[in-house]
Amino acid sequence: MNIKTLAFIALGGGIGSVLRYSVGLLFVYLSTPKFYPIATFSVNVVGSFLIGLVSGFAEKPGVINPQLQLFLMAGVLGGFTTFSAFSLNTLAFFRREEFLFASLNILLTVAFCLVAVWAGFKTSSNL
Repeated sequence: MNIKTLAFIALGGGIGSVLRYSVGLLFVYLSTPKFYPIATFSVNVVGSFLIGLVSGFAEKPGVINPQLQLFLMAGVLGGFTTFSAFSLNTLAFFRREEFLFASLNILLTVAFCLVAVWAGFKTSSNL
């Protein structure tokens, strides 16, 4: 791996992180309910769809070059998705003994993200 590739990934990660933060601000602006981490959930679902989409396009010869794939998947989407925030939100539910919300957060996030990554992949194969 060369410095140019690392720079592309770092640039993409910065962009993804700013986008993730912006989504959080949007949900604060929209005054979404505070009892569920909807911004984290939404970012994970959208990120899963997009990584499925990019992955599907990457399997098509000549559609996405390897550096663009790294920029998008490891960089932008790596910075955008918030699995660590999902884990921290879930731990907070457990620590407050809110076992129903913890279980729902795990179930909904995993199920929706799996469906989203599949949908992204299928969308790319139909284009």
